[in-house]
Amino acid sequence: METENARLNLAGFIAGTDFANPKRYASAYWGERAELFDEVAAWVRSAVVKVKMTTIAAEYPQYNFVERAYISLP
Repeated sequence: METENARLNLAGFIAGTDFANPKRYASAYWGERAELFDEVAAWVRSAVVKVKMTTIAAEYPQYNFVERAYISLP
């Protein structure tokens, strides 16, 4: 979805998790679900998400978590 809420939720998800970090692997809850962790991590690190986050960062510079999410992407 392309609503403001959806864009900010994407940024919040990326900022609040380790999926963007290429040095992080499944642990704790994800330990038994490594395939799913890898799938979500690949999506978060994808060019499509980077493009979306570029737009989101430009639209919402007032939110620190948006900048954290954007700069955390490879």
